[in-house]
Amino acid sequence: MSFASKRSRKLRSSPKRARLRATSHTPWRILDKVSKASRVRSLQVLRDLRGGQSLTRSSKYNNIDVRLAKRNLKPFIYKYRHRWKARKHDSIERGIKFYEKGRIITIIVYDEDASKAGTYFNDTKRVLSPSGNPDLLKRWKATVITDVYGVEHQPETRLNMLKELKLKQEDFDYNENFYDQ
Repeated sequence: MSFASKRSRKLRSSPKRARLRATSHTPWRILDKVSKASRVRSLQVLRDLRGGQSLTRSSKYNNIDVRLAKRNLKPFIYKYRHRWKARKHDSIERGIKFYEKGRIITIIVYDEDASKAGTYFNDTKRVLSPSGNPDLLKRWKATVITDVYGVEHQPETRLNMLKELKLKQEDFDYNENFYDQ
């Protein structure tokens, strides 16, 4: 065995090399709290890149190291003319808060379903505002959002149930903040 082949085998199996592997394909449920926070910040960097901002500026703004952001987004960003660009779609798992069947759940979705779930969540916030328009919920009656496990979720469209869920969430947030002090 030549020296070069020993060296390359050593590089492939080293722990440092394993840490540099892209973490974007790690399932959401396996990540610890720190890794989830890192992924959320990296996804914000990816959003900013799609909006035309630079990787460095976005990383600094979102309080994440540039190397960590690159590692988390590795397959979904590329360098073009000395600038980092983002691909249009990604397959990074992310947890999203969702209202379904009278409860607040967190579903794990990919890029396109995350966009749908985010639009639904923004519509519910608009409906629950003091000058809200309940007609915004009509388009969600026939919509189904599929999570990464293939389970279909039906968005909650009953206005009175959404108001109750909002009150429950506010009570939970208040109690959580009160007992943390």
